[in-house]
This record gives sequence, structure tokens and C-alpha cells, in this order.
Amino acid sequence: MAELQRQGHWSLALAALHVARAEPWYRPDPAFYATFVSSSPVTEDGAAAVDALVEAFLEEKERGGGFVDGEEDVYKLTRLVRALVAKGRARAAWRVYEAAVRMGGCEVDEYMYRVMARGMKRLGFEAEAAEVEADFREWEARISPPARDVLDEMRARGKSSTTAA
Repeated sequence: MAELQRQGHWSLALAALHVARAEPWYRPDPAFYATFVSSSPVTEDGAAAVDALVEAFLEEKERGGGFVDGEEDVYKLTRLVRALVAKGRARAAWRVYEAAVRMGGCEVDEYMYRVMARGMKRLGFEAEAAEVEADFREWEARISPPARDVLDEMRARGKSSTTAA
């Protein structure tokens, strides 16, 4: 499939992907889909094919148990979202983000939030960008406690070690 894409036969590569998806060994890989999105033609047909490809990816993930935190490669998922944003497919990028992060519970990193927020803004989706930024603030509060909490904890430890001595 990669060779077909390299030679500019995107539709043949897409047909090969549809055949491969029926095989029992096949597992949906976000990086693989990102490659397809990146090499898609910049036409109406190409855009429609990318949207259908994303829907197929999300259906496959759902059939396979969804986005499982810890098992999902965040880098590959971010690569797919970046490819969608680069192709101007904001709705498709939003669908992937919602399915993986908001509904799927996949724990992503700061980079994913930044790619989504900037991408949505660049493509004119201000409301979605604001939602991503709110998700990021919530994630950041969970991951790193506010500095005041850390300082209070350090002071408490300092007091307990001096009283014990």
C-alpha cells in the first residue's frame, strides 16, 4: 500500500486497505491512517474519501473495544490528527479527538491538546478550540497540582521532619 501511495496510486492503495481490513490479522493503526490522509489528493473526492476513512477507522476502533488508555500510542494518534488538520478536515479531526479523548478516555499529552487547539483555531472552529483548551486546563490540573499545593505540602513535610528531630 505504501508503494502504491508513493507512486501516486492513492485510490488503488485505498482499495488494498479495504481488502486488508477484512483480514483477521488487521488492527487499525492511527499512523497508518495518517499516511493515507497525508497522501490523499486535494480534491473533493479526496476529501470525501478522507472523511470516510476516518469514519471507518473509528468504527474499527469501536468494534475492537475502543480507545483503551495505556494501549493507545498517543504519538500515532496525534500524527493522525495533525494530518487531518493539515488537509483542512477539521470535522474529521474533531471526531477522532472526541472518540479518543473525550468519550474514549485515552490519556493524551500536552502536544495533542496544542495540535487540536491550534488546528481548530486555524480552520475557523473557535468553539471546538475553546473546548480543547478547557480540556487541556482540566488535564493540566490533574497532572500537575497547582504550585500553592506543592508548596503547602513541602512546608508540611518540613514541619513534620523538624518536630520529629
